[in-house]
Amino acid sequence: MKKYVIMILLTTIFALFTTSCPPPGGGGGGGGIDWSIPKTGQDADDTTATGDDGDLQMGADWPVPRFTNNGDGTVTDNFTGLMWEQSPSTDTISWADALTYANASELAGYDDWRLPNRNELITLHNFGEYHNDIWLNGQGFSNIQFSYYWTSTTRIGDTASANVFYVGVRNADIGSHTKTDDASRYAIICRGSSDYIMKTGQTESYAAGDDGDLEMGAAWPDPRFTDNGDGTLTDNLTGLMWEQSPDTTQKTWSSALTYANDSLLATYDDWRLPNFYELATLMHAAQATVSTWLNASGFSNVQSCGYWSSTYTPIIGTDYVICFLTMNSTTVATGVTDPTQSVNMRAIIVRGTADGE
Repeated sequence: MKKYVIMILLTTIFALFTTSCPPPGGGGGGGGIDWSIPKTGQDADDTTATGDDGDLQMGADWPVPRFTNNGDGTVTDNFTGLMWEQSPSTDTISWADALTYANASELAGYDDWRLPNRNELITLHNFGEYHNDIWLNGQGFSNIQFSYYWTSTTRIGDTASANVFYVGVRNADIGSHTKTDDASRYAIICRGSSDYIMKTGQTESYAAGDDGDLEMGAAWPDPRFTDNGDGTLTDNLTGLMWEQSPDTTQKTWSSALTYANDSLLATYDDWRLPNFYELATLMHAAQATVSTWLNASGFSNVQSCGYWSSTYTPIIGTDYVICFLTMNSTTVATGVTDPTQSVNMRAIIVRGTADGE
């Protein structure tokens, strides 16, 4: 009888604990799954203006250490859980050969290696470091080059090209190159899955082991966005709340920050300019014009142009800021530009957190 009573008490305590402690994610006003957006790596030393990335440092904290050397030629990312090739080849390679290399690898006795999609590869970036190749090589990796690395994600609008990610200075440049180009293009492979990284949205496959074939990452909820009826939308994947109909006025980075900091949209006073990782969650790798997809998903007035992030990235002594481009058939996914320019640059604002707390 005593054992039965104890079992009932333990069951009740467990039920109360799990009910009172909701899963991470969804700090932005509804929705969300057990999913986090990492901090970019910027800190107070990187701040140049109120409300920028270094000032607010939004996102989930990185574990310490961030990476673990497994002693078998692999490194595990303790945030995402992905396992990476520790010492990738320093030989340049075409996209097709990179896929073949990944698919055939049996590194450390595993046979499920693959070329990372673009969302997976950008998680290796640290916006607090000037030279990410040097930083990664000091985190347990070796042979990381100051150059472009292939992703498994094909560029929609030009399927003869694939997305590449620049592992170099602090700009997170997601561009695209012709798949047959094997000059200055490298490959690093990964394995495992991570629900802390969203799917890219690409579903069509162009080669075995590519992004559309494997569709790695956290599944998108349906609907992806909820209209809150007050001029805001909630992303049901991240929990972030977004401005539904962003101002179409072209803005400098400074005016974009002021616009965000001063907003009282829907009576909230904690609006801000999104950092790079937050803004990148609005990308869709199956859409040649992301603005069209967003405007069909509950937003309005999103333009096919550049949108500022709050992430400030000095490069070789010159002031730059990461911007997100609403990708169309002629532009890259992300890039950098002078913060004082306003031509074709606009702002969309966000509130809430997706930090797993």
